[in-house]
Amino acid sequence: MYEKTFERPVLNLKDASTYTSLSVRCLRTLLKSGRIPYYRPNGKLIFIEREELDAFLRSNPSVAKKGGIA
Repeated sequence: MYEKTFERPVLNLKDASTYTSLSVRCLRTLLKSGRIPYYRPNGKLIFIEREELDAFLRSNPSVAKKGGIA
């Protein structure tokens, strides 16, 4: 079931939280600030495209400094 959930192109807020390892509260803050686009087709439930989550997670890359983690 775990793999099938993340094969879907659109995730609900709870699944997105598990997928990104971010809390639901943190995701809500990111959604509200406009950093991650989302959809509310029925006005209540929140859905997020998995590709948008991947793009957010890959944003602002850091390069490790010599001798350790940045």
